[in-house]
Amino acid sequence: SIPDVKLFNPTWTSGCSLGHEPFANPGFITFLTEMIDNKLYWMCNGNSIFGNSGGAVFLAETGDQIGITARVTVLQLGFGYDVQTWMGFSVAPQRIYEFIDEQELKFLYDPKDTFKKALVRREAKEKASKLMKVAEQEEGESSEGGADG
Repeated sequence: SIPDVKLFNPTWTSGCSLGHEPFANPGFITFLTEMIDNKLYWMCNGNSIFGNSGGAVFLAETGDQIGITARVTVLQLGFGYDVQTWMGFSVAPQRIYEFIDEQELKFLYDPKDTFKKALVRREAKEKASKLMKVAEQEEGESSEGGADG
C-alpha cells in the first residue's frame, strides 16, 4: 500500500549523480500533484541531477520507497542552461503500482500472489492479444475485399 505522504515529510533521494557510485541526499516532499506530459509526479527538494534517474526516493521516517527519480528542472538562461537540483521529480507510487499490475508482477507486493500465477496471467494476456491482432487483420482484409468487390 502507498503510505500516507504529506507535504514536508522528510525524504532521502538516492541515485548515481553524474555517474558517481550511489549516494543519498536528504530533502522534503514539496509537491504531490505535478502533472508532466499527463503523468503524475511528486517533487522533492533533495538534490537530484543527471544520473539520479532510476534511483529511489524513500520516506526518511520509515524507509518506504515512495518514488523513482525521473526528472530535474532545467531553465534556459540566455545561451546556457541552469539546473535546479532542488526541484527533482519522481514517478509517483500510484504509477509504479499501475506498471507492476499491467506487467502482471503483483507478487512483488501481494503475498497471496505468486510468480507462477503471474506467468499464467501473462500467457493468457499474450494469447488474447495475438487473437485480437489476428481478428483485426482478418477484419481489415475482408473490408478491403468488399470495397473492390
